[in-house]
Amino acid sequence: MSVYDNLEGMEEILDEFIMEAEELLEGVNEDLVYLESEPEDELVNRIFRAFHTFKGTCGFLGFEQAKDVAHHAEDLLNQLRNGELAPNGELIDVLLESCDWFGGFVGDVKERTEREYEITPLLEKLAAVRNGGQVMTASEKVLQAEKGQLDQEQELRTAEEAVPAQTDEDPIAAGVPTPGDN
Repeated sequence: MSVYDNLEGMEEILDEFIMEAEELLEGVNEDLVYLESEPEDELVNRIFRAFHTFKGTCGFLGFEQAKDVAHHAEDLLNQLRNGELAPNGELIDVLLESCDWFGGFVGDVKERTEREYEITPLLEKLAAVRNGGQVMTASEKVLQAEKGQLDQEQELRTAEEAVPAQTDEDPIAAGVPTPGDN
């Protein structure tokens, strides 16, 4: 069953969603371009309201993946509104990527094309920026994992070198003092 089957008879609502979403995306893209150089509260609030609108409307229409993307972007913007984050290139980039994703999604709705979207990488990027971490590409993640494994192996070798080797040699014959030797 298609999500559009559930929306039968709601063509007018879908068309209004498309029109509003396209207008919001155009405004958000413009606001994001200015946000890094001119971090004004009004810009942040407009961008936040746009993603809040996406979240609500997508939830109402049953577009769960779109609602999830909007929700994660909204959380990031809420931190920005509260002064917990500052606008920077990384934050702007991930929000622009979210807008690009929504642009493709709205195009699919316009064409009544349904698909499963792979949103996990985008959600991970939004979460990384929200949590103050660096967004890493897949190859950077592999390099970091390999480095972590090499660091762990080095720590193990260092620990092994610090422990004296055990021998089968008799401690008394080897001249090693034993308890009770005085």
